[in-house]
Amino acid sequence: MSGGYSTPDEALDAYVTVLRTQDAEQYKALFSRCPERARFPDDWVNKKAGGQGPDEKAKAWADWLKSVYELEWTEGNYKRFPAEVVGNNATVHCASKSSFGSNPPTVGYKRYDFEKHDGLWYQMNWHVLYLRDIDRKYIWNGK
Repeated sequence: MSGGYSTPDEALDAYVTVLRTQDAEQYKALFSRCPERARFPDDWVNKKAGGQGPDEKAKAWADWLKSVYELEWTEGNYKRFPAEVVGNNATVHCASKSSFGSNPPTVGYKRYDFEKHDGLWYQMNWHVLYLRDIDRKYIWNGK
């Protein structure tokens, strides 16, 4: 995985695969055109590793990737909307149920952004969305 894919959906599929397989190096490769996002988990990872060696840091990365996968991509707990492409930019909206701190589970929303460079799509960023900022066509009742 180099980070470049033939469609935005393939790029998002690769992201989900990286989370599921807990591959930190591939996570960083996916965001090769957005280094800030590639480094996003570093503070959490470094704190969890507690200044220990590379094995502890690798485990902390794997734990972070696993937690994101379990919170947002567990089968039956998310809805992924079709990619919307405008020129060399695309977005994919997703909703996911999470029981993280709530009963019943709440629905959270993210927007994934992609850009096309040299014929390939790259994931550039993702954003947590507030309900007030979401187009109604992306509202999901969790069923």
